[in-house]
Amino acid sequence: MIKKFAVIGLIALLLVATVSCKNTQEKMQTFIIEYNQTASSFSNQIVTSTKAEAEEGNQIKLIFETSIEDTPSNRAIYKDMFPTVIADLLSNEKSSIELLEEGVKFDVVFLADNTKEIGSMIVDQKKMQEIIKKKSTAIPTANSIGKNTENSELKQALELMNRNLPIVDKSAGTKVVKIDISEKHELVYFVEIDDKQGELLKGPEAKLLMKESILRAPQTSKVLAGVRGLGVVAIKYVYQSSKGKLFNEVTLTQADLRL
Repeated sequence: MIKKFAVIGLIALLLVATVSCKNTQEKMQTFIIEYNQTASSFSNQIVTSTKAEAEEGNQIKLIFETSIEDTPSNRAIYKDMFPTVIADLLSNEKSSIELLEEGVKFDVVFLADNTKEIGSMIVDQKKMQEIIKKKSTAIPTANSIGKNTENSELKQALELMNRNLPIVDKSAGTKVVKIDISEKHELVYFVEIDDKQGELLKGPEAKLLMKESILRAPQTSKVLAGVRGLGVVAIKYVYQSSKGKLFNEVTLTQADLRL
């Protein structure tokens, strides 16, 4: 049985197989074969392809090729975020848990658009236990995140993303602390900035400059193109202080992105 998981925008997609009673090597081969047979069905605007490979020492390598530009800023942001999300997804599957209990490790690797590595993580049983513990102690978001959408795939992706926040961009001085869907079906990113930076972002002129800057980022249109099939009509950025003080908001529609 194959189960499909979707991750919005800057996050990955993963299919994992449920394996029957076999020895460890047979289970690994079943996982790899079924993963690769279905891999082409879940590529999107961010994850362009993925494959599984067997490595020495009871290890499975999961490779994700992405369309993300290889920049110092992107490497700093995504080096832990992407692999952590995939590890979180693996923790939901009986098949991967069983393999981990038998000593199998997952080498999760994300590649930039130039095939250089931007993020990686070795997931073993110890790492999985840390993830499961983190999930068990996390503040429940089921009733507060995704309440404005009926799409189960989108709800799951939002819950998974918010469990692994924040996303910190030190070079820009920003911290994404929440991602949700508004009543207007906008994908909303709540971004914390300091008061000094916030004062500079106030007013219509600053709003226009921020909008132009975001539109220049190639991943913006890819995100909206990837999720509009789930009922999302726009992307919205809410810039606020750590105490919730609103500085400004920027909304990008399909027309802005020429989709």
